[in-house]
Amino acid sequence: MVKRVCHWSRSTVPSVTFVLLGMVICLPAEAADRATELQRFEAKIRPLLVSRCGKCHSGPKPKAGLDLSRVAGLMSGGRSGPVVVPGNPTGSLLMQAIRRQGKGRMPPDAPLNGVHVLELVTWIKNGAIVPDAGDKGTRENGSTITRDDRDWWSFRSLAPGQVPTVSGDRWSRTPIDRYILARLTQEKLAPSPDADRRTWIRRATFDLWGVPPSPEAVQAFEADHAPGAFARVVDRLLASPRYGERWARHWLDIVRYADTNGGGFDYVYPTAWRYRDYVVRAFNRDTPYDRFLVEQIAGDLLEPSKDDQREVDRLLATGMLTLAPKGLGEQDKELMAMDVVDDQIDVLGRSLMGLTLACARCHDHKFDPVLTSDYYALAGIFRSTVSVRDMNKNPSYWPEQTLEAPSVSRARKRHAEQTKVVAAAMSKITTTGNKRLVDDARTRLAEYLLAAAAIYHTRGDRPAVAHWAFDAPAGTTVPATAGPGGRLANVSGKKPDPVPRRLDDGRIGRALRFATGQVVEIDPSALQSLSFGKDGDFSVSTWIRAPKGYRPGTADSIVAATFKTKAIWFIALRPGNYQGVYLRHYDGKSAVDIMPSTDQLPLLTDGKWHHLAVTSDRDADGIMYIDGQVVGRKAIRTVSSASDFSVPVSLKLGA
Repeated sequence: MVKRVCHWSRSTVPSVTFVLLGMVICLPAEAADRATELQRFEAKIRPLLVSRCGKCHSGPKPKAGLDLSRVAGLMSGGRSGPVVVPGNPTGSLLMQAIRRQGKGRMPPDAPLNGVHVLELVTWIKNGAIVPDAGDKGTRENGSTITRDDRDWWSFRSLAPGQVPTVSGDRWSRTPIDRYILARLTQEKLAPSPDADRRTWIRRATFDLWGVPPSPEAVQAFEADHAPGAFARVVDRLLASPRYGERWARHWLDIVRYADTNGGGFDYVYPTAWRYRDYVVRAFNRDTPYDRFLVEQIAGDLLEPSKDDQREVDRLLATGMLTLAPKGLGEQDKELMAMDVVDDQIDVLGRSLMGLTLACARCHDHKFDPVLTSDYYALAGIFRSTVSVRDMNKNPSYWPEQTLEAPSVSRARKRHAEQTKVVAAAMSKITTTGNKRLVDDARTRLAEYLLAAAAIYHTRGDRPAVAHWAFDAPAGTTVPATAGPGGRLANVSGKKPDPVPRRLDDGRIGRALRFATGQVVEIDPSALQSLSFGKDGDFSVSTWIRAPKGYRPGTADSIVAATFKTKAIWFIALRPGNYQGVYLRHYDGKSAVDIMPSTDQLPLLTDGKWHHLAVTSDRDADGIMYIDGQVVGRKAIRTVSSASDFSVPVSLKLGA
């Protein structure tokens, strides 16, 4: 004897989905076509006529007697006769005017775009189906919700019913069986015989998986005579991922799931599969139906979960509102946004309530108690949700958000904190090490600087013509790092003849202190490296430190070079109009001076070391720098290019 099992338990989602699908599947083809065309009229045609034609063709005195705001006016026509010929778009005056083929050119402001024209052509070609007062269920008073509306069976609150009883019932095992048996008895029918095991497992597997059972599964079930064999089959089928994959398809159909946007810009939704997989998981883990709905409508507003998958799923669930056709190329962006809202309201009504709420976008619902005010109250909620971005661009786009599991977020936060601690420790180590290196380097600063200077002035890519460091500890010889050497001398003619004195506190290493007549005289036989001719550019730089408050008598020379042609150039400190310091080019007759634009003598005589550098671009400008800053510029071409600096005869450093 084969036993029947009628006490399966599972989420109500599959059963609700099954009922909705059954309603659609069982519709006759003619009724289904009419329902489709009525939907087209309410969703596309009526809003189009109201928005583009209603200004002139509505109200108590519509233009040409044609009222396109009412179904009766649309179908009866105006003074020119009927404007719509069902099934014949070409013969319809409405299409002739819209296509600007007849006398009228409508709309007068701008023609309809191709998409709108195609919608009208399709509607008329399919019979121009419109709702009318004869349609069953039409509400006589559409502006208010009446007591009769609220008393309609589908809007009543659920109440426990009286389970029927049948005399001599030995067949029923559950209350549902008793309802079935009562109706069978009423029709004078008897229950069918119990199915054999092979038939039963095929029915169960087809129902829950959508595929037949394997031969091995059938054989195992037929051989399993232990108590609970039927329940074990059901539990196995429900525990398989195949169950969710089978039944999720029905829900995905209801909420118009697709992998592309559709419409004029048919973009691919690259991550649509994430919402699909969420629905499959929801079925497989037996998510309560109310939770399933709330997650899809407002998952982003739910309390965050510490479970990785559930936290991600509550956000993925809102894909139901996003995966819809969008007119991303629509020029009127506010219309585009409201069309998206209309689709969201429509899918909400159809999938959760069994109502076509979108009809109320243009008018109070003519069949169900849904007012236009109710529609826009709901629309305000959805419009406040960002469903489209780049509203200032064409095409626009839908918003996307990077999802991160809570465990990853927590790990990222821990990593950031650990990185901060490690960075602080490394910074402390680095600071301590750098200080130790710097302190050590400071004790050897002079040594480093002297070595660097020696390397710098002997580099092959930019050799110095001459360089003197004044670092010899004693004697009268002044060796050169580059160029000719010299000797300490006195050219004042006074007795005794003191020479420049060596100092240990130079700016870099040692230095020489000069007084009147004290110079470094460079070997005149080795001056050929200082031959610049008439076009050789050159630069001179030196560190100088004058006594605080020092004031030159006239021109106190710092460096001076003379040439066989009587041409000379020199640098000197000088007060007055010379702004404290200058470099003169002299061609034997005329002179030009490179000097600061403002008086620099107070700076140069403050008792501190200062770096003085002068460049001479012989066919352009001479520029003077003090401590790295440009202090003066002078055009020197006229005189300097006439100065023949070919054969140097003397070079003296000092005054």
